[in-house]
Amino acid sequence: DYSVKLSARPAKKLEELDGGMGSRTALLHVLEKVPRKSASFHEEEEQRRDVESKAMQPPAAPAFAGEVVSEALPGQAPALKDELQELQQNVLSRKALLREQGLTLKQIKEDSQLNNWILQVNQIYSRLPENAEKMLERVKE
Repeated sequence: DYSVKLSARPAKKLEELDGGMGSRTALLHVLEKVPRKSASFHEEEEQRRDVESKAMQPPAAPAFAGEVVSEALPGQAPALKDELQELQQNVLSRKALLREQGLTLKQIKEDSQLNNWILQVNQIYSRLPENAEKMLERVKE
């Protein structure tokens, strides 16, 4: 059983074409036929990796930028839901106000107050216990 390896860097030859219409480049690759390393080496390496991965502790669920996962205590959930609804209402009313002023969608998306509220909504949403569980399920899939 053999494999092929590159024994030298490719040699490059530049050739001018007749009539000054440009040039043509050729590469010469020098390959060497060598005996293949035993397939058992690769199999042993895979088995070693499998054993190591099974013995390792699973990594913690990744935290996404700007998120605080499941930081809320059970008693805080109603307060967070109220704050979430208030912020969502603020976002909707701000968007309606900006539309009435004749701003384009791009200008509305660039509004700093609106972006701050949306960031807060996303952070609160991720801290709610039921939503944190949903996010963890999505990460596992």
